[in-house]
Amino acid sequence: MSHGYPPSRILAALDFSTLSRNALAYGAGLARAADAELILVHVADPVAPELPPGASPTQGRMMELVEARNVSVRARLTKEMNAFGEDYDTWSALVVDGEPAEAIARVAVERDCHLIVLGSHGRAGLQRLFLGSVAEEVMRRAHCPVLVLR
Repeated sequence: MSHGYPPSRILAALDFSTLSRNALAYGAGLARAADAELILVHVADPVAPELPPGASPTQGRMMELVEARNVSVRARLTKEMNAFGEDYDTWSALVVDGEPAEAIARVAVERDCHLIVLGSHGRAGLQRLFLGSVAEEVMRRAHCPVLVLR
């Protein structure tokens, strides 16, 4: 895995917060300037179907629910990219499951990304101690540079 400059593959993590949208805008700008591929990744919440007490969904039904969620999230990611108002066809959107920091770092390795861009709330002190920091954990796990924007 090379980490040359400029990066040729940039991963932007998006949770649809204002902070992550700002990070996406910055990552998209970097990708355009470097003529790099931009990979948007969203770590989705687990699917929790509404069922009567004691009932459990079939595997087929769970797969349907996960696919419906993924289609919906990919549509939101596409809407975020279209909001830039420019044609930018060297991008893709992924919806993954898992713990956010682990999933982001894993996708970066799987897709041979050269840079990860994400937003952070910039919490300090006890808030950070109790809430943790996805950005900090991504920095620990990532095998490429991580750009964290506040």
